[in-house]
Amino acid sequence: MGRGSIDAALLDAHARHDHAALVSLYAQAADMFEESGEEDAACFYLTHAYVFALEQGLPQQAGLHARLCAKGRDRPRDGQGIGSAAPSYPWARRPHHLPW
Repeated sequence: MGRGSIDAALLDAHARHDHAALVSLYAQAADMFEESGEEDAACFYLTHAYVFALEQGLPQQAGLHARLCAKGRDRPRDGQGIGSAAPSYPWARRPHHLPW
């Protein structure tokens, strides 16, 4: 599948709210850009695939996350779930005096 056809398929999947297809299509786009040596573009699409996989609780999330970590775009988790790594990010820490 070429860039134009992936773009069209992504637009269609977005219009249909087909998140499983979005994960697959974004991963395919990441592979395509990776093969052509466009690392930043590949990671952009890989991140989108990962986010949609997380939102839907799809099993692909682990492999996508591992690829992002291998590229230095994220850090490995401690095995306790997605939220368990949040305190290590300064922007994710909630001040204790806030009610939420």
